[in-house]
Amino acid sequence: MTALTATGLAPATVAPAALETRLPLSLKFNWACGNFGVAVVLNSVGALMLFYLTTVVGIAGWAAGVILMVSKLYDLVSDPVAGWLSDRHRSPAGRRRPFLLWGALINTVAIILVFTVPLHGNHWSVWMYVLFVNLIYTTGYSIYYVPLLAMAPEMTDGFHERSVLQGWRVMFSALGTAVATVGSGIVLGQLGHRTGVGGRVVNSAADYAWLSVLFGVFTFAGMITAWRGTRRARFTEHVRTTASWRAQVSSFFGNRPAIIIIGVKMAQLIGIASTGAAMLFMIVEVLRRSPGDLPWIGLPSLAVSFIVTPLLARLSERIGKRGGYLIGAACTGIGAGAWIFAQPGEPLYYLVLRSAITGVAFSANVMFSMSMLNDAIELDALRTGLRREGMYTALYSFVEKFGYALGPAAVGLALSLAGFDKTASITPENAAAVRQATLLGVSYIPVGCAVVASVLLGFYRLDEHTLQASRVASLNRA
Repeated sequence: MTALTATGLAPATVAPAALETRLPLSLKFNWACGNFGVAVVLNSVGALMLFYLTTVVGIAGWAAGVILMVSKLYDLVSDPVAGWLSDRHRSPAGRRRPFLLWGALINTVAIILVFTVPLHGNHWSVWMYVLFVNLIYTTGYSIYYVPLLAMAPEMTDGFHERSVLQGWRVMFSALGTAVATVGSGIVLGQLGHRTGVGGRVVNSAADYAWLSVLFGVFTFAGMITAWRGTRRARFTEHVRTTASWRAQVSSFFGNRPAIIIIGVKMAQLIGIASTGAAMLFMIVEVLRRSPGDLPWIGLPSLAVSFIVTPLLARLSERIGKRGGYLIGAACTGIGAGAWIFAQPGEPLYYLVLRSAITGVAFSANVMFSMSMLNDAIELDALRTGLRREGMYTALYSFVEKFGYALGPAAVGLALSLAGFDKTASITPENAAAVRQATLLGVSYIPVGCAVVASVLLGFYRLDEHTLQASRVASLNRA
């Protein structure tokens, strides 16, 4: 354990003996399991919730999008509070770990509640219930995810080991994403019944209830494994300071590398969230396929992620983390742009190719964003003497969930404007509009966000040599 103390905004000092650059394999595995549980929760809600609320519960697309956005805007409160509490909590086993236990329990219950709405119809009482259970989910997510992410910069000081640790996060997040998307496609495809022209698959509320129980099992298994398996992880303790709140806030938002990378992540996540919200509509309503075809989107992405993640980590040692992140942004744009050409009856391997490109984008975006943020968090500690991992990861988590709210809201509004009606078939009159509304989610928004992310990355300057120079300067000032 490393414990730092400070009385103001003085530079922190870290003794060389306190530096830990390599982590045990078991610790990486157990910490990454928590990210598996997080991915199951996040992606099941992101991929299915808008479709579930509009086609099963019967809420209008615009209303469902607004409800999901409001529940995520609540993160303006829940994420900073979770970060603030975990920064100040005291526990002999690590100040973050108790939150992992509490969060695991809440998330397990919440993921079942959000997919078992007992009310139906486009009515204010239904809206309020859906909002309430989504607020429970959001609270549990903050309690778990913010402290989990905050553990990473505490666990290792190794510049490239941070990328390796985040690589483990990528692989387990990809696995959790596959469970949420591929698994849901398989289950819904098996439980649903075929109806209408072309044998369109329709699912009932009971189908989603069974699916939510499976999500709950996977969520609890992953999250509780991280809680039990990080008992020996290195952690830092709360640093008391006499600095004013104004000075602390000023130094917090004066961390240019952190703000840039959070901005990049926001752009990427808006694109990812809009893709997730629109993908089931693209598969079912535009391409006229079964939800059972979702594995052809999820599995290739998962396989590619496992293959390219260690390769990207090695490559970043040559071209830098920013270069690796730019590769991810480029693949995001290419993969999303390819959906413009999607047509009913196209060969199945087209789905596979788009998924493979997305796998590269996913690996690079997830691995380098958090690894670079961890570097920026250490830079903040070296400059100010404060240990604020929880607050930085709270902002990161809020940006993540805001993206997962804005994307579905945009797609839901576009579908409503396009005249999508879950009770009616797509007609020649509105088919083109529904297609364009869906492409907004899976293509136009992600491509635009990839461009914005690439531009912002051009301003990021924190590399290994800069960080090492800050460490030396901090020791010399001591």
